[in-house]
Amino acid sequence: MEQTATISVVTATESDLDAVLEIERDGRPEGGQVDFVASAITGGRCLVARDGATVTGFAILDRSLFGQPFMSLLKVRPADRRRGIGTALVQEAISATEGDRLFSSTNASNTAMRMLLGRLGFVSSGFIENLDPGDPELIYLRWLGGAGPAAITAPVEAPD
Repeated sequence: MEQTATISVVTATESDLDAVLEIERDGRPEGGQVDFVASAITGGRCLVARDGATVTGFAILDRSLFGQPFMSLLKVRPADRRRGIGTALVQEAISATEGDRLFSSTNASNTAMRMLLGRLGFVSSGFIENLDPGDPELIYLRWLGGAGPAAITAPVEAPD
């Protein structure tokens, strides 16, 4: 994997919207998650990777998974894949996360994302069937700041 020295990851601004939507559409002329992406950008929850002035990828952070920190979307321009851009985005998402954990998810068929998350210390945390028929959504967890199962000292009591 080649890491380009000119890659930087920053919080997206409104001027990044068109470039992010182009990547999100992944070559489709219409559609995409325009409102979702625009809301993430205006809310300061979208990170963009730049190679010089060109937006090459983005990640969206939110709390849409049961109120937990969640990297809900990560995309890199097809021409820029395998250059370390996804790694840089995930690493910045980890750094930007407040709390002791960060979740992400991907379809079982997305081998590249599964491998990326595994390389960066994410572990399997379950799955959801029937979002995309025949392609379960796999949930991943990255413990942050030394937190994790070993850090839990008191047993968890079941509610009465």
